[in-house]
Amino acid sequence: MNHKDYMKKTVFGIGYLGGNEVNSLSSTYKRWQGMLRRCYTSTHRPTYKDCEVCVKWHNFQTYAKWEAANYVEGYQVDKDLLGDGKLYSPETCCWLPPKINMALVFRSKIDLPVGVRMKKGKYYSEVSC
Repeated sequence: MNHKDYMKKTVFGIGYLGGNEVNSLSSTYKRWQGMLRRCYTSTHRPTYKDCEVCVKWHNFQTYAKWEAANYVEGYQVDKDLLGDGKLYSPETCCWLPPKINMALVFRSKIDLPVGVRMKKGKYYSEVSC
């Protein structure tokens, strides 16, 4: 009898399936795996240094339930708007359109308000619809 251990931390040494067979090609699984990759591999961008995923989201099933209840088609999961930009969790994450999510990334790099950019020492305001 082949028994699968759903609690074994098989995804970057942190994440586990938590029960049930999981389609590793599903969009939800890929987003969860990408979140873990950003936080727990050294090959990702420096902006993810010291980022982490809350312990309950180490369990794919728990994350998948949150995503099913909150997902917005075409949006990206964001940890910066509601949190300090270092923790993925149900309390600190929301779904944002990619352009807004990217604006938060740029803002956090240079500590400017959303929609404000600095180029060659001058400030610019930016709005897009």
